[in-house]
Amino acid sequence: MAEPTTDCTTILPKELWDRCIDVLERDPSSLSALTRTCRTFHPRSRYLLYKLFRLDLRREKTLNEFLTAIRDDDPRLATYVRILQLGQYSLDGKHPWHYRVPVALCASTTNLYTLIMHNLRVFHPDFLNYVTLFRGVGSLELHNGIFDRFTDLVRMLLKFRNLESLTLRYVSWYGIKGLKQLIGPSLSKGFKLRSLSVATLSFWNDDLVDLVDWLLTTPTTNALESLHATCPGTENCIALGRLIASCTSSLRQLEIVVEEDIYSTFKPEEHINSLNSIVITENIYITRLRLQHVHVSYIPSLLTFLANAPPQIEQLYLNIRGPAALLSAASFGELDTLIATSVTFQRVRKAGVMIQRGQLSRDTYATESWLYDVVDKIAVQAWFPKLHEKGILAEFNLYKMWHGRH
Repeated sequence: MAEPTTDCTTILPKELWDRCIDVLERDPSSLSALTRTCRTFHPRSRYLLYKLFRLDLRREKTLNEFLTAIRDDDPRLATYVRILQLGQYSLDGKHPWHYRVPVALCASTTNLYTLIMHNLRVFHPDFLNYVTLFRGVGSLELHNGIFDRFTDLVRMLLKFRNLESLTLRYVSWYGIKGLKQLIGPSLSKGFKLRSLSVATLSFWNDDLVDLVDWLLTTPTTNALESLHATCPGTENCIALGRLIASCTSSLRQLEIVVEEDIYSTFKPEEHINSLNSIVITENIYITRLRLQHVHVSYIPSLLTFLANAPPQIEQLYLNIRGPAALLSAASFGELDTLIATSVTFQRVRKAGVMIQRGQLSRDTYATESWLYDVVDKIAVQAWFPKLHEKGILAEFNLYKMWHGRH
């Protein structure tokens, strides 16, 4: 006589199974497999599968299949979509069906909060109006976008009436820049960001200057809580400093990425001057400071920068990189002492340190992850003995998002 089969899904409570499924939130293939193979896991896995939906817009057929699924097959799916990612192919209005994308999606995804657009090319004014049909979203991310003018970008942003979070990653504009007189303060009076993340397109652009000049005319200066900026060049860093100084009443989290460009003539001494051009005073109540991609040779500049940091910092994260020959206890002695003993950092309860060993190559076209090795925890503890003894030294993952689990 065959023994009765046991339903493995009854071994754990449903709430615990849901937590297990949540781990796969950013793994669409695994979520799809769960949806098809287990009825008990179906509701949660399908919800997560559509919560963050990546829509490839290479062909119109893909758009039609998605619309059929959320309109006809199961209308509940439309309410699941909270984050919609469009890309990786250019959305530029050159094809007639491109105009259907915003019209169809904004009417169907009524609970959409975050819109992510890759390779947005805005050269057609009519298409710009269609894109802004997504005006109800609260979080907007633009990756690798190109605009004709800076004012085109601003006019598009002003259409998003509920926007609280903005990410501009490698977004640039052609033509005459800085036409702020064409925008006017009256049009910008309702633009209030709580979170801003900016990565400039190149080391010879001063795009951040234009953006900061405009933001200083908006209520963002009284609302911005989180700021993440990649700062190549002194001009961009000075602009960033002006934005930080204007957000003294609201800013709590600050991340500065000191990028290295292996294909430019950007020199180390320019990095040092750039970092020192960002002035952070005591009246800025920052509780979380994060500095990424700081070369080990810039530590003297880093010491000067940190010595002037506000005393409210509770979490400090440093990502330092350089060739193996320059990485030693002697290299980090002053930094270890400053953070562990300075009155400025007396409130720090977590000092995350990541050391990357390696050297950028100008001869090989490769991503940085191929060029650097992360130094193990034991070595980091030996190089920062005072922080380790104090019990606040911690690791952190460079590749987690700004709003990650740290």
